[in-house]
Amino acid sequence: MSHAHPQKHPSTKRDVAQAAPCPPGTLSLRVSFAASKPEDRKRANNNRTASQQYELSFIATEMHLGKPFEGLVVPRSPLYPPNIISLTNRDTDTTAGEDSTSSAENERITVDISDHNGKTTAKHGDCQKQTERDAARGALLIYPTKIDNLRRFRILFAGVLLSISSSTQGIHSIFGVLLLQQAYQFSVREMTVVYLSGVSAGLFALPFGALYDWFGPRVVVALGSIIAALGHLLFALTFGGHIPHTVVNCAVFYAVMCWGCYALHVAILPAVLTHMPRDRGQPTGLLQTFSGLGASLFACLFRGFFKDNFENLMWLMFAVTLAAGAGGAWYLEDAPYVVNRWRQRGITPREQLRAYLIRNRYMSQLVPKRRYAIMAVILVLLNCYLTIQTVCVAYLAADITPGKLRSIAIGAIAITLLILVLVVPLDSIDGLSEQDKQVIAAAKAKEEALRVMQEERYRQRHLQARQAQRRRSKTRQEEYGQPCHCPDEVGQ
Repeated sequence: MSHAHPQKHPSTKRDVAQAAPCPPGTLSLRVSFAASKPEDRKRANNNRTASQQYELSFIATEMHLGKPFEGLVVPRSPLYPPNIISLTNRDTDTTAGEDSTSSAENERITVDISDHNGKTTAKHGDCQKQTERDAARGALLIYPTKIDNLRRFRILFAGVLLSISSSTQGIHSIFGVLLLQQAYQFSVREMTVVYLSGVSAGLFALPFGALYDWFGPRVVVALGSIIAALGHLLFALTFGGHIPHTVVNCAVFYAVMCWGCYALHVAILPAVLTHMPRDRGQPTGLLQTFSGLGASLFACLFRGFFKDNFENLMWLMFAVTLAAGAGGAWYLEDAPYVVNRWRQRGITPREQLRAYLIRNRYMSQLVPKRRYAIMAVILVLLNCYLTIQTVCVAYLAADITPGKLRSIAIGAIAITLLILVLVVPLDSIDGLSEQDKQVIAAAKAKEEALRVMQEERYRQRHLQARQAQRRRSKTRQEEYGQPCHCPDEVGQ
């Protein structure tokens, strides 16, 4: 069932399609069409624009009483407003999507037309909606501006840094075994209580998911970084002797640390994947790998620079978490086509259309693969390096000096810094994607066709000029009775 409502202000800035001034004797209405049958409603759910409004221009029926009402209704599709994308340049041979809209075209509508005084002047019910075939039906429209692939990789780099900072919860394997058990004389049961308190904090990560849906990743990253940094701060004060090292305190502090790290996990992965909607596997593997390698990296740094000094290690993780959180809260964001609930409250139809076109652009423009291949090599190298150094330090502890441990830590830092390749602003690293190659090949083919056509036109014009010169020479010869040598005859 459809309903129509008079439009008192047809030219508002919030409308997607600006309604043109109505000629005398017409009335501009806004009509929303909704499916009336279950199967129609199911099909309408597949098209997100099914609930959009149409701009209809009705001619007063008292001026055309003998004409059918169906012929006086001319709806305009909200997907393709004429002031944004012109219908004149579209191909009219598109046939896709006819089955999905066949039921909507046969839908019965009821329209009440009111005059300027608010009184109903005519009512037409149970009439078949006869509309002209949309010339753009089945066409994929995308945003005209190309996506900056370098910004995509910068977003991925921010996600990698946040994944490393969120892996600090795994540092429990260091201070849990070396400090809590040996220095503080915690039993296995007490250490288990401390560890399980941190793991159970993952049960309370749901509020951060709700915050992500409402406000996006920046709020979640900021809160998660602050909470995780608070846990590191409390542990640093505990290991420094400023807070008693009881089982309850260690359990609460570790739970706070893990809660902040779980909050970062909630926001990092979905935010990065919005920028790479068709390349989800490689970014996911990259982020998850660094979330596991971060603890091994901090353990390597602990042996090289913080020999049995857990307080300084916690201060380092406190600084790293705050720095990564500040950078992520400033730079990490969803793709422009993602509309969170806060933004959805005041979004206009024009912005909805723009988000739809940007989404099509993100879905059609793939991410270059060369940087992914380089990152895969770096990950394999870093994984092998950390694994080998762990085995060597464990079995050759008596032969390894503090200088060698420091050298091993510096090597781990150097390999980790290779991930800066994600933010190097060189297009030569990415190379051309398959889509760019196809576009360039099509452009070269078009250029060659234009060159051949230009040569053919030049040849035709040259032949026409020669024929015209011959005709003029022949005419002069007939008029004056004297031969007139044209350039062709002289050449011969």
